[in-house]
This record gives sequence, structure tokens and C-alpha cells, in this order.
Amino acid sequence: MIPILLCVLMFLGGRTEESDWSKRLAAFLQNSETAVGVDENVEKDGNTNFATIKGIFYSGGGYVSHVKGAALTWGWNKYFTPDGNLADMFTDVTVSTNSGGGWFLNDMLYAQDFADLIDQPSKETVVEQLQEYYYGLIAQIYDLTDDDVRENTGGEEYNNFGPGDAAMMYGRYSSWKDLVERFHYMYAQEPILPVQNMKWTSVFGLATEYNNYWLRTHVEEFNQPQQSTWSRSIPGFLDFTFEQANQNPTIDVSFPVLENQWAQTCSVRRTSVSCSDQNGCGDNSFCDVELSFCVCSSGFHISESGDSCVDCGVMPENQESGQAINSFDMYWDQWGLNPPPVEITVAELKEKVFDSINDPKWYSGPSSTAVAAGAVMVEGSNLHNVYAVFGVEASWQTAPLNDAFNDEHSNVPQFSLVDGGVLDNCGITGLIKRIQEGLTPEEIEQIDMTIVGMCTASEIAYLVTDLGDLSENTYPVFELEDKDASLEWTGEITQVWGFRLRTLHDPMNGILPGSRFTLWAFDFPEDTPRGGVCGNWGVVDRCPGNHMKHPDEYQATMGLIPGRGEALEVAITAELIMNDMISLANHLGLTDDTPEIVFSPQCTTVDGTKCTGWYSGTQCADDSCCQGSDYEGHGWCGTGSGPNDDQWGRCLRVCDAVPGFDGSGALPTTSGTLMQVLDSAAVETLIIPSFALIGALSIAYFIVNRSSKKTEFTPIYDAEREEC
Repeated sequence: MIPILLCVLMFLGGRTEESDWSKRLAAFLQNSETAVGVDENVEKDGNTNFATIKGIFYSGGGYVSHVKGAALTWGWNKYFTPDGNLADMFTDVTVSTNSGGGWFLNDMLYAQDFADLIDQPSKETVVEQLQEYYYGLIAQIYDLTDDDVRENTGGEEYNNFGPGDAAMMYGRYSSWKDLVERFHYMYAQEPILPVQNMKWTSVFGLATEYNNYWLRTHVEEFNQPQQSTWSRSIPGFLDFTFEQANQNPTIDVSFPVLENQWAQTCSVRRTSVSCSDQNGCGDNSFCDVELSFCVCSSGFHISESGDSCVDCGVMPENQESGQAINSFDMYWDQWGLNPPPVEITVAELKEKVFDSINDPKWYSGPSSTAVAAGAVMVEGSNLHNVYAVFGVEASWQTAPLNDAFNDEHSNVPQFSLVDGGVLDNCGITGLIKRIQEGLTPEEIEQIDMTIVGMCTASEIAYLVTDLGDLSENTYPVFELEDKDASLEWTGEITQVWGFRLRTLHDPMNGILPGSRFTLWAFDFPEDTPRGGVCGNWGVVDRCPGNHMKHPDEYQATMGLIPGRGEALEVAITAELIMNDMISLANHLGLTDDTPEIVFSPQCTTVDGTKCTGWYSGTQCADDSCCQGSDYEGHGWCGTGSGPNDDQWGRCLRVCDAVPGFDGSGALPTTSGTLMQVLDSAAVETLIIPSFALIGALSIAYFIVNRSSKKTEFTPIYDAEREEC
């Protein structure tokens, strides 16, 4: 159990003006009975109440999410749990993840070195061990040695993720599964973190049209597009239950839309009313301009007459008991001859998916296939065929369905599983589904719980009917309860947002109405004082690396997949996040800790060679190791290995901040330096380079991520093959 964070969120004020909600939270800390977010699991410690956090979520974002998750979890565990024990923090808790957030949790459970470093009380030790962890990870990905990665990080080739790194990876891996297995090369066969009764749900999508196959149900309503922006995938969940310490979990594969007896009713939302703008639709509906029909809002379905929308929680009087979908048709048209379909049972589908993930290295695999997700986002997209031309399988595939098609050829269809980011990048839908699982409707309505996690405020907004344009929502499964979303605290790169929410009826995700949640989200947006965390796609110059910069100009930026020299970017980002966690705890009066310098930058030449000071027969002394002010103003240094070695190179600007090379013998503290920037938050620190992290996805991830915000998804259908 984790008594975590409500103590954090009780005082939240930061730089923003204290909101009414923040005052109510502060009142709760003083034993008020009127506060938001009170649940039944409250412990008292003197005059302080702590809510028991029973749900945590980690969003997708490649290895950006991996490092965010590590830094946040370190802070939560160190400052907001009773004993700072990582295993205890995740015992008797439900956790949900998507994509890179799943890589983080998977590593924490099965990679000894990774779990050990998060459990360290010292930030200095965490950064040092995290550095070593990622030197090893990057060496494995690119078939290099750890020493090679250490020695060359920051040079011309070993810097932030870019096209050269992508080209090297392309030459080494033919499928996403191969790459994920390499990411998880260090895994034990059983969990090394002794959690008990931990429930983990990983969100993914089942592609309904991919690699020359397409799926259709036997339910006519499902075969008609209910909304123009619905995608070609349906929500799936991998439900892991870690009952006993250091034992592998039981695993259940779940597709709520195929299992829920009311799915056939509540998923039918396209009315018979035509429209051309938002003024043409009645209550609880909006105009889908592309379809030119009114569509029921989430939580509602069409009435018996088909011209209005009624609450999904209220079935028509003459509605007989619903029936789950037990099978569907799979079409395989490899030659364009439109052959008859093969019937596949839902049980067969689940068995194939289970077999494809039944290894700890694979648990977070399907959820992370962002490149494949791009191919299901746009109607008529043939991206999967483009990938195939280059010999790359971007989806997570099950074993072939040879028996079903009575065909032993190797090209028989396989189910393709795609990144959960096309459905819910936060992973929150999986968390709510799992928390409600097995409860009666009455018990579900009694849920009033606090959940905490990592996701952007905008992505959470797409799950809430009251926030933003209904037609752009993904799967809105919440409505606001009384209060707007609230920004409660701002650090240097971190924001903490609060939401008070009530669930709607959403059978596609297996969510029932009436549960209440106080949700706290840690976000790293661009509008923070130091610009948040920038995700580097590796293809365009969206997030320039820090390897050529002076520390004054460092920005938290990381590659979604690790470049060969991501060490610098990871150290900067990880330390900034941990510094914010320390500042938050300090602000709340939970610690006297203040952020401190962990590493000093290293002086190198423009080609990445370390400045040793040796040139010819002498070695420089004092602060004159970067000679003169030529070569773009930063001088030159000797790079020899000892006497009589006449090697030299141009100094990078970073050398101006390295004692012995900067001309002053000390780190600069003049106007405009990083120290002064951070001083505004009562933080005196300088983050510096050191290790490597970041890993996964690709430019397609963020393309998908942006697209998913304007997409709602349907059960299986295909408009162009309506005649089949």
C-alpha cells in the first residue's frame, strides 16, 4: 500500500495563484471534513491525514517516459511513503501503463540494477547508477561496448538520437519484437522486486485492418461507422496479477467490447438525424460534420426511435439481456480476389495474444508499437505495406493462424497488436477498468478514490466530456464533478494538475458509471520556467541536443529511442525532475533537502575528444587549459596522452564552465547562469552531463500521439468493404 502524495497535493500552491481547490486540500490536511478527494482509507499522523493511493498510472512516450517514471517514482517513494521502501509502495496497488510507461514498470519489476537505483535514498547515487544502467543499455542496442559509449558520448556521432542512430538500428532489427527483447536483455526469469497483490494493466490496441487482413463482427451495428474519426483498432488490456513476492504473475487478456453484454447497445451512437453544424443536434449529442449525422456523446446511445440519445445506464424497457460477441470474421485477401472469411472465436484470439506475450521481456511489448499505431490512425493508410517493403514488421504479431485458414504457408495472417497511445496514452482507462473489476453496480457507485500518475493535462482532457471539443475526444470515460481541472503546483519543468471526475458508461473499455476519482497528474509542459521536457523524434531538429551547449543553456530534452550519446540528455532531464521532486517536498515541509550538484561537465573538443591538457612536452596548469580566445571564442586544448604527444583540438563552449578550462578556475555564477535561473525557485543547482537513457518509439509516436487526440474508435468495421 502506498500512503503517497495526498500530503503532496494538500499544500500545492507553487508559483501559481492558490486555487479554491488548493485551499480545500489544505483544509483537509487540517482535518476538515469538507475536502475534495476523501476516501475511506485515511490514516492519521498527529494533525495530518494521508490518503492511501490505490492507483497509479504511467503514460506512453518511449524512453522519455522511462526516465520520467524513474525520477518521479524515486521522489514519491523517498518523500511521500512512510518508510521509503519501493516494494511496499507497489504492494496492494493497481498500476496501469501505456508504451514507454510500461517499459519503466517492466524494468522496475525484472531488472535488478534498475529497481536498486530507484530504491536508493541519495539522488547522487541514483544518477550515478542510472548512468551505468544506460551505458549498458545503449551498448546492447547498438552492439557496442560500455567503454566505447562512455568514451565517445558527447562527440560528433555519439550525441542525441538522430538519423545516424536510426540507420544503425534499421540494420540490426527486422521487427519491433526483436528491438524490445534487446531493450530487456538484463531481465531475470522472475520478478526481483518483491511486490505482493500488485495488479498491472497494460493498454494496447487490436488492429482491425493490417497486413492484408481485416476483421468484421456478426453485429450489423458494429459494421457501420459510428463516428468519422474512429480508428481501425479496438481497446485491449493485458491484466497481470502479481500475487506472491518474486513470482511471475497470472495473465488475463481482455477485450471488453467483445465481452460486455451491453456493448451492442451502448456502442451504437450514430443517430438517424442529419446535421451540418453543431446547432442541428439535440441534447447529449454533437454533429459529426464528416458523416453529416448527429452522434451521441460518450455515456449515451441511440434511443429506440434512433433520433435521440439516452443514458447508457438505462436500458430500453423491452431490451432483452445482451449477449457478448463470441466470434468474428477474419478476411485475408493476399491476391485481391476477395475470398470468403474464416470465423475466429474470441477465445482463439485471446489464446494467440497470450502466447505472444507470455514472457517477462514481452509484457510491455504490444503496448509500445507506436510505429504500427500510425498505420491504423488514418482510413486507407498503407503504412504497414511501406514498412513491409523495407523489411520491417512494426506491429506486435501473434503466431500465424495456420489452423484457422487450413494453410501451412508462412504468410498466413497473424493478429497485429498496436500501441495503446491510439486509444489512451495515459493508460487511465485500464486503471479504472481494473479497479471496478468484479464489483457490483452498487459497489462501483461507492468508489471514491485518489489516483496519481504521469500524463499531460491535455491528454487527460481528451478522456473528459466537459473538456474540449466532444468530436475530438478519444474515449471520454469521465465527466467533471463540480470543479474544473486545476493547476496546483509548478516547478522548473514540472506541473501538478488536479481533476475531480466521475465515470461514464463505456462498454468498449469495460467502464461502468458512477465511480468518483480525485486524479493528480504530473506533467512536464513547455510553458514551465525551463521549458518542460522536449521529446526528440530523431528525424527533425525539434529538440536540439545539449552536447554543443554551455550548461547555462541546457534544456531537458530526450530521444524517444536512445541515441548512442544520450547520456548527456538523460542526466540533465533526470536531475531536473528529481530536483523538482525535492523542491516540492521542501515546499510542503516534508524535508530540508535541497537540490545539489551531482556531476561536473567534461571539457571536450568539437569532435568529442577529451581535453587532457597535454600538448608536446607539457601539460597545462591552473585555468589555462583552453588556450586563448580564438576558434569561435573558446580556444584550443591539448588532447595528447602524455609528453611528446602533439594532439589538439578546438574547445567546445561547455569548457567555459569546467574548472581548469574556463579561465577562472570555477564554475561561472554570473548573471544569466543556470544557478540564477533556478534561484527563483529556491533551488541552487547545475545539472550536468552523465549517462544515457531514452528509448523507444519514433517520429511516428508523436504523430500518433497528436492524432489520437482527435480520434474516437469503433468496434470492428470497414466502410469500404461493406459489401463483404
